[in-house]
Amino acid sequence: MRLFLQRLGSAFAYTTVRQVKVHSVTVGLLYLTLVVAISAYVVGYEFFLGHGYQDTDVVKGTVSVKVKGTAHSACGQGLKDCVDGMRVWDTTDLVTKTEDSAFVTTAITNTIQNQTKCAGTHADPASPDTFNEDCTQGGEQACQRDRASWSGVQTGACLPPNEQGVRWCEVRGWCPAEDSEEKPLLLEGVDSWTLFIKLQVHFSKFGSSWDNANGTELVRGWNLFSVADILDKAGVEWNNETRQDGVDVLMQFALDCNLDNGQQCVPEITVERTDLASSLSKGYNERTAVFFSDAQNKYDDGLSRELWKRYGVKVRVLLTGSARKFDFVVAATRLGAGLALLSVATVVADLVIIWLLPRRKDYY
Repeated sequence: MRLFLQRLGSAFAYTTVRQVKVHSVTVGLLYLTLVVAISAYVVGYEFFLGHGYQDTDVVKGTVSVKVKGTAHSACGQGLKDCVDGMRVWDTTDLVTKTEDSAFVTTAITNTIQNQTKCAGTHADPASPDTFNEDCTQGGEQACQRDRASWSGVQTGACLPPNEQGVRWCEVRGWCPAEDSEEKPLLLEGVDSWTLFIKLQVHFSKFGSSWDNANGTELVRGWNLFSVADILDKAGVEWNNETRQDGVDVLMQFALDCNLDNGQQCVPEITVERTDLASSLSKGYNERTAVFFSDAQNKYDDGLSRELWKRYGVKVRVLLTGSARKFDFVVAATRLGAGLALLSVATVVADLVIIWLLPRRKDYY
């Protein structure tokens, strides 16, 4: 019974912390320094400079690209539509677009083809069973009837040597095949073409929207960029090699939007080259074809096409970023969590008293 009463009495006991006032300049100065430092960090850096009083939302939006300009070239590559020895090109001729990218042609090759038989043109010793069309060494055995290869479907015949002494497998398909050694026709003036890049973003959490149209005003470096500007930002020199090979670049708009200041968004614009200039597949090119048949055929009887291989600048636009706006709950939560760090000052001061002061045994 006595043991039971003792335990019952301890259950209703109350324990409190006894405070000790320590007269120490060292501990007092350390404690005040920590309190000031933690308060400055929480209030000054985390809360104000770090925008701890604002809630955030991820950017959701769309990108549209419009290209304008005129270019010209010599009347080569079998071009028929020339005036005074010059062919003039516009954006309809030279630009292809998707929702968030644009391809601007800087050089072209043009091959007029019909469905018939001709010599293959591709030699690939690394994969002789699929794409190799060179039968100089292997003769008829190197060509297999009805085998799909690089330029078409082989007939099984090995054609006589050409002017260079090379024998090629005969193929059925679009003939003549492309000449990989043919130099593309360079287009002049494309570097001055302009891209109007329009960003439209929405912040669903805050019910706000923003765009960079700037009313109806075009601003160079804000929503209007020339091809030369974009390549310069990517560190790519505009020269004949760049025009002949093409280049693939990524243009990123990273938005930092402060909606407390009248929906102000500041994009950080960076441009990087994404193809490797030193790799086997450097540059960028696309192929398109224009088909003609019967009365529309301007070259021959039957089905024909103009095959265009276009080299140029591929600009891919990436939109990222976030928006910020004041929120009382967020501000109170972050400020309270930050000020809770003040307990660190008490812990450090207690450790100094217990472990470092000369009279520490008196306070333990």
